[in-house]
Amino acid sequence: MKLTPHVYVVGGGRFGFGISGALDCHVYLLDGGSELALVDPGLGLGRDFDTILDNIRADGLDPRRIRKLILTHYHCDHVGAAASKQPRGWMSR
Repeated sequence: MKLTPHVYVVGGGRFGFGISGALDCHVYLLDGGSELALVDPGLGLGRDFDTILDNIRADGLDPRRIRKLILTHYHCDHVGAAASKQPRGWMSR
């Protein structure tokens, strides 16, 4: 869900947008042109992070362009997916 020309909401659980895992925080994507940054990637239970990646693709963006993770604080619903095994090219140069 595009909020501004460079900011997207790509995840959020049942207490928010209901577009990813039930316990996910609000997950944002920042479009910096050649690179993307993911803010608080969510809890990462089961295939919940795959849903976030699908949401990114649905917004017309390529998750392989994600080069930065921004973690606002250490609560599990904000950082759990940071350690997820990601698709080929994830955060690589």
